Amino acid sequence: MKKEFKRREACFFCSSPYQVMGAVGIVNGLKLDADLYIAGEFPGYRTLAEKLKKYNCFANVYVADSKIVSGTGKLASIKMTFFAEKAVSTYMPKDISYDQYFVTSRSTLKSSQLGVLRKRNPNITRVVYEDGLGTYSNNGSLFRVSGLRRKIEKILHWDLDDPKKIRLMAYLPELVKMPDFLQGHKVEQMPRLQIDPTTRDLFFDIFSVGREQSIFEKYIIFDTKRRGAELDVLTKEEKDLLDSCYTLVTRYAGEDVICKPHPKSTEQPGCQMKSYAHQGVPMEVLYMDMPDLENRVLISHVSSAVFTPKIFLDCEPVVICLHKILKDSRISRNFTEIYEKFRGTYRQPERVIAPSSMEELEDVLSHIVSGDTKR
Repeated sequence: MKKEFKRREACFFCSSPYQVMGAVGIVNGLKLDADLYIAGEFPGYRTLAEKLKKYNCFANVYVADSKIVSGTGKLASIKMTFFAEKAVSTYMPKDISYDQYFVTSRSTLKSSQLGVLRKRNPNITRVVYEDGLGTYSNNGSLFRVSGLRRKIEKILHWDLDDPKKIRLMAYLPELVKMPDFLQGHKVEQMPRLQIDPTTRDLFFDIFSVGREQSIFEKYIIFDTKRRGAELDVLTKEEKDLLDSCYTLVTRYAGEDVICKPHPKSTEQPGCQMKSYAHQGVPMEVLYMDMPDLENRVLISHVSSAVFTPKIFLDCEPVVICLHKILKDSRISRNFTEIYEKFRGTYRQPERVIAPSSMEELEDVLSHIVSGDTKR
């Protein structure tokens, strides 16, 4: 006798705060009856899940502890894939199925859940939705999977990359480059969050953000990851040049500048300036509390945070990117293409600036201080 499953319209699988915010926007915009699954891959995920249950965004909110469910290492990953039903049952009801599975990328945890759900409903559609800058800079990563994993999925008859059962969504559909096997697909417009007081308060609550953690400075510097674990990401010369840029900014901005260090960097900037201390707070939430966001000046070497207001909120603050000043840096070269893409999305592209020298940076800052942001 064929087992009957309770049917729900959709579910979301999220492993970062940004993905959760995107899911809320989609559910509200499309009026979906959906469940939410949160993977334990970021600090405070359990608290976030418990707080979300108080709101009416999702029918149910479930937590998947990644380390317990999938373990660590390649062998554990393979084992989980072959015994997916058992692993997934630790966090997903055994009697549920969905019509749509919203996810941002591939992983063992996500693919195993979708494989199980496809057995329950062979027609389930995987909806790949935007996950920040990576969606535009390297779209192939959304579907990339190892040859071994693809063979295992074929043995299990999961067929997760069937083009007929895949849809794509993004805030800026025109910038997404389709992988070859999805040529002919149309990228759908992803619903943006409507930032009213209720929505803002919801996110401040679920991410445990207090008003005292808001940023009021006009100039916000997003520092580059300088050193992670035991490896330098930037050379000493590149770090010194970046510090010189920051020093120049503080000379013009005075006390109206703050630096947000890279959360994964083990080394801080070498110049004197205010530093934002609340590292666990998603920048997207802080942007929601800036009614004057279009008058702010966001400065960075290669941080995606400077483009988040445009992607996430369709808001256009002044952006200064320093990758041309650090032109010999490997990460600068990789950033050039994405910079040009995003500059072209601005209604006033002249508000996105990439000076090529310290002299040009000083000229840009002097114009901004004088009130000229339309150069």
